[in-house]
Amino acid sequence: MTSARKIAITGASGMVGYALGVEAVARGYEVLALARTNRHSLSGVQFHSIDLTEHRPVTEVLTQFAPDLLIHGAAITNHNECEENPSLAHALHVDATAHLAALMAKQNGRFVHLSTEAVYGNGNHAHGEEDECQPHGIYATTKLMGEKEALLMNPESLVLRVTPVGFSPNGEGRSLVEWLLGSLRGEREVVGFSDVFFTPIASFQLASLIFDLPGLNLRGTYNWGCADPISKFDFARRLAQALGFREDAVKMGRRYHDSSEHHGEMTSGKLAERLDRAPVCSADVIIDLSERIRNIKQ
Repeated sequence: MTSARKIAITGASGMVGYALGVEAVARGYEVLALARTNRHSLSGVQFHSIDLTEHRPVTEVLTQFAPDLLIHGAAITNHNECEENPSLAHALHVDATAHLAALMAKQNGRFVHLSTEAVYGNGNHAHGEEDECQPHGIYATTKLMGEKEALLMNPESLVLRVTPVGFSPNGEGRSLVEWLLGSLRGEREVVGFSDVFFTPIASFQLASLIFDLPGLNLRGTYNWGCADPISKFDFARRLAQALGFREDAVKMGRRYHDSSEHHGEMTSGKLAERLDRAPVCSADVIIDLSERIRNIKQ
């Protein structure tokens, strides 16, 4: 990717969009944030309220701004909402992605599409990019379709499959971390699944990675997550401890009643080789999250 001066970010009101906006401003870029509502009001960011499924106004805004790089992070992350409204999920995850990718190809800009580990489905091992995808449900299925559209409409696209964890500073998000914090602070019972494994990456760590990529001329699909898989129980317990909550604040539970496990973890060796650096470990993810949460509280 060549050096970008003007950057557009979709899904700018989400936890990843917020982190991307902060990182972009810190690096001196001119930033256009696209979302339905402005939940963050970041200084130095031009916000535009827009529905990405309405292609004509999207074309007008991006043609006028003419970004060098567009990072497409908008998604309906609530899986139940996707199941209840599959046409909307398709319109955003597939049709809007295709439109944005094609538009950036026409404008000779770079397109980065943020996807998800959910496209792989379940398995008994960490998923690599060469693995066959077997998505379950509308969310994962439409996200995989969106990946394919991005690369079809713009072969220079970069697709990043990630499992971001983080929070919105206004507390209005519905992320795993925000649910955990709300439960702990409200002294409500927290159960973490010991049979569900993933390789999370903190939202600000992901943002930093994305802005380190220019110059590598990456195209195609890459995974990125922490180096060591961690269960949802261990993640919740360790983050709770890092934030000063009592050791037994998180109870161990199981998602499945039999002996099966859900493996949503990914390997990141392909991108690590291109970056010439190792992925962060899960302990680094916990540290990053806990430090940023403390800073927000202050």
